[in-house]
Amino acid sequence: YYLAKPDEEPGWKSGDSCFAVGGGLTPHGDKPCIGGTGFGACLATSSKAGLTARGLGASCVQDPGNSHYYLAKPDGKAGWTSGDSCFAGGGGLAPYGGNPCVGASSFDACAGAAQAVGLSGAVAEGDHPIVSSSQLYFWP
Repeated sequence: YYLAKPDEEPGWKSGDSCFAVGGGLTPHGDKPCIGGTGFGACLATSSKAGLTARGLGASCVQDPGNSHYYLAKPDGKAGWTSGDSCFAGGGGLAPYGGNPCVGASSFDACAGAAQAVGLSGAVAEGDHPIVSSSQLYFWP
């Protein structure tokens, strides 16, 4: 299930808000939030509520544990350092080495896998093409 949130930070943490069904913001977990089952349904519901979506940036970066695999990472930086996260296949973020990450055996396949879970088109930026995250934020 995807929810419309008002800030640019991927994932959810204590104190985060979402756009309430009846208008305004509500703490995540309180009143029902605008959203939908699946990425497209969330976009459609949000649009009907007068919200505009904007994707967060991510890049497909080579997996340090497997040089023949690329993972979708939210910070757009090449390489990996302790504490880095990747976009989890089920949505949100996962610590590297934790839950399965969105990725594939080549950059192009990683970009395709990212698009398959609601991420939008790849754009080259230097040697590290960028894709937009399925984690969206919205504004009225």
